[in-house]
Amino acid sequence: MSTIRSKVLAAAASLTLLAGAGVAAAGSASASSAGCAFTNGCATLRGTDANGSSVAMDAKRQNKTEILIGYPDNAGDGATSFDGVLHYGKGKKTTSYADTGFTLGPNFASIPCITGTPIAATPAGNPLTAGTKTLTVKSTSGTVAVSPLSGNSLTLSGTGGLTVDEQYASDGTSCEAAYTYSVVAGTPTLVTGPDTAHLNFPTSPGSSQFTFLDSDTGGAFTFTGLPAGVSVSDGTLTADTSTAVPGTYTNVGVTYTAPDGATWTATFTLTIAGIKSVTPGAGVAYYTFVYAPAGDWTSQCVTDINGSGALRLLPCTLGKDIGQDFTIGTSNGLLSGSQATVRNLLAEAASPANSYLTDPSTSDPSVPQSDTADALPPGGRQLYVNGTNANLWSWGT
Repeated sequence: MSTIRSKVLAAAASLTLLAGAGVAAAGSASASSAGCAFTNGCATLRGTDANGSSVAMDAKRQNKTEILIGYPDNAGDGATSFDGVLHYGKGKKTTSYADTGFTLGPNFASIPCITGTPIAATPAGNPLTAGTKTLTVKSTSGTVAVSPLSGNSLTLSGTGGLTVDEQYASDGTSCEAAYTYSVVAGTPTLVTGPDTAHLNFPTSPGSSQFTFLDSDTGGAFTFTGLPAGVSVSDGTLTADTSTAVPGTYTNVGVTYTAPDGATWTATFTLTIAGIKSVTPGAGVAYYTFVYAPAGDWTSQCVTDINGSGALRLLPCTLGKDIGQDFTIGTSNGLLSGSQATVRNLLAEAASPANSYLTDPSTSDPSVPQSDTADALPPGGRQLYVNGTNANLWSWGT
């Protein structure tokens, strides 16, 4: 490889890197750190295998098509040299929304269960009845006894106070009203009720703010089915301070609960208008490892074979094949000189927790083995990028 042509290509690639591109022109050898192609200044990744032996990344038999193995990391042992080529990829984009308006439907008049006054139970002596509706005892005082505690006809005895809920349904939506009675010798007299508080639906067809109102005070509003990001304050929905994804959301529920426990429920459709913003992510630094025996670049790069996790040398793609892209678990990358984890981007896309460079071998790395034996973990020496965050690697000669 030490030809005039390779040296010229190397010089051009180094100038390209120094200019900030980090890769060589298409068709030439991959770029490298300055000086790698002119001396034996390339390096390799060094770490330990599963058995604790010191190893370095090596192209078996130093052939371009060989698998990558963990080779004994001894001084002057002539393990294969590589060049770590720095690239910058685009970071993940961030999408956000600023809501500009709401539209609600249907209008108040078409909502079941909250139009008109709830049907009142008629105390006609003992028992207390409510037609086909259901009365449920909320509380009693004094000596009042009620049997049963729920039903459309309740038998009373004793003297004191009685509070009941009337439950009924219209078009499948449950409603409730509250009543308070004074009971004397089992005969009820209506004191308050039915609760005349009710839910007022906003009538504006479209606005940056909608407020659901009630004719009572001290109650509470709750909503169901609202998309994440809608600003809610009691019964008010505000568009210009919310960040929900624009679109139409059906069967959104609103419930008003009066202080005495009476409830009114409605459903509506909410249409949200908004502005979409996409923010580019910060550049992501990654490396490709170029096979560079004797300090000369080749066109072969360390590659995760089709996402299998096993590493071998395949033609370089200038970082376009993410199976050739590696990130270093330190802010200074390979230049830090310290130990760090190494991850493969293709493996990370498939399984983030299992994307680290690892040497699963438990055999003696200095004992030669067949390709078949080397490719079978844990006994073999082939390097993989399917490990957990366990192995640490450093970059050096």
